[in-house]
Amino acid sequence: MSLFRELCRRNVIRVVAVYAASSWLVFQIFDLVHESSTGPDWAMQILILTMAAGLPIVAIAAWFIELTPDGFRLVKNVDPEKSIAQQNGHQLTRGIIMILSMAVVLYLTDKFRDETFFAADANDTEIEQTGDEKN
Repeated sequence: MSLFRELCRRNVIRVVAVYAASSWLVFQIFDLVHESSTGPDWAMQILILTMAAGLPIVAIAAWFIELTPDGFRLVKNVDPEKSIAQQNGHQLTRGIIMILSMAVVLYLTDKFRDETFFAADANDTEIEQTGDEKN
């Protein structure tokens, strides 16, 4: 059996994809919060290093551990015929889709909250305020 097939069978690729997508989402949220706060500049670097250090740990854990109805078990202790890795893979795929959907919403929110998007609304309220002051 090839390495790629074994990675797919054990859902290692999907687990790494979920980790990468959720890490990116955490980075984006942290960046939005960090822009509006007075936190230190090195905080983002620490977060990136922490997430990068966690990636190989997650990949190794996904290789050796499988989720069963009885809980987490070592892959060598799970009978391949009774494995529910395929059902777990479908759940991981749904998780990837959900996280990426949240990432798209966050991206669009960040994109459209730019000052140029709301510039027309700001000018309308300024005109209304100046018009009220003249009366």
